This record gives sequence, C-alpha cells and structure tokens, in this order.
Amino acid sequence: MIPDIISLLIGEDTATPEKYIIQGWQSGDVNMTGTLISTSNVFSICSGTVVDIGKDSKNNLYSVSVEYEYATWVRYCLLESVDVVVGDILSRGASIGKAYKRQLRLEYCTDDESEFPFRCGNMELYKQDPIVILNGDIDLADPDIDVYIEGLDEDYDDDEDEEIEIAPNYEDEANGEEG
Repeated sequence: MIPDIISLLIGEDTATPEKYIIQGWQSGDVNMTGTLISTSNVFSICSGTVVDIGKDSKNNLYSVSVEYEYATWVRYCLLESVDVVVGDILSRGASIGKAYKRQLRLEYCTDDESEFPFRCGNMELYKQDPIVILNGDIDLADPDIDVYIEGLDEDYDDDEDEEIEIAPNYEDEANGEEG
C-alpha cells in the first residue's frame, strides 16, 4: 500500500516509495509526532474538510488539518505555502500546498488516547503513528458519509413530488420586488 499512498501524497508515481520516508514516528519525542516525507508538492491522501490552518510564528511554516470524519484528522505540517482555506471540502488528491525544504511531516490524529494529545478549539485528539495509513492498515478512502438534514424525516422518499417553498431573495424584497 505504501506506493499508492506515497504516490498520492507527493503527486508522483514511484517504484521505491520507502526512499521518500526520511524519518518515522519517534515514541516519546514530542518533536517527531509524525512521519517526515521528502516532497515539494503536497496532496491530500483523503477527502475531508479543512478544519484548521496553523502558522508557527517562529518559523512562519503552516500546518493544515483535514477532518476525514469525526475525530479522525490528517495533518500536513512544515508547509511554506498552502493552497486551501478553512472550510474547503477536499477530494482525495487535492493540492494542499508546498513543503518547506522538501520535508513534509504527516500526522494522523484520532480520539484514541496516546502520549501526544492535540487540541484544536474544543476538539481534543491524540496523535497516532501515521505508518498505519502509509502501509494500508487503515484505509482513508472516501468514507460512507451519512448526511443529516434537520427536519428531514427518515421515511422521506426523494422520488415523491413535493412542493418546496423557496425563501425570498432578501435583496429583491428590499427593492420592493417579490423573490
């Protein structure tokens, strides 16, 4: 699985993906809570929503947090520039940004406790060894997403013809026109 995920992450096909891994997870080392990967361009390894973009004031490098599903995030760190904004909905393979000095730190965060807690807003997650994604033990392919729409009945049949009331356009209303 490593060739597929590394190729997706760096945007290139590679016959020897292991050569792109600079350093792996270091248990007990708060400075190495991910896997360092050699690449210039960084692409999303999963679909999801950009929930946070951090900028380190010391080195002016960015980190992009993508929520794959509730309490499962992938973080792309050590970026010199980003191609996304908070709220972007990404597909697998979407451009995230550019790595600083060809070094990306990939982090994997879940709600399973580990020695490295991570907080963003009121969400507390824990950093996990991302090798489980890189070697295919955990597949972050497109999830089955259940969308909840407030007020939509479980017995709703989308084939039924129902009249839907459309809210008026407030700009038209202000101009004395009907929406």
